[in-house]
Amino acid sequence: MGLISLLLLYGVPLVLFATHLRRRRDVQGQALALSGVIVVVVFIGFGLTQSLLRDVRGLSGFLGMLTACWCLLKATPEGGGETAQS
Repeated sequence: MGLISLLLLYGVPLVLFATHLRRRRDVQGQALALSGVIVVVVFIGFGLTQSLLRDVRGLSGFLGMLTACWCLLKATPEGGGETAQS
């Protein structure tokens, strides 16, 4: 049960941010989506040697950064501003 919870805690945000990273064409949206992916990947990497999510500060930091990235990403209009070079 713990492994499933951990996979959902890391997997759901990773899939959501990766989907936006592939779909978005504006630079700001891609940067915010990439920021969300990096937060998840960094916490996975650090979690190999440190139990970050068992402490309230680690969990609130993880959820706070994900929430900030997600809210900024959703507030950014798609297709607005500069476009990325393909």
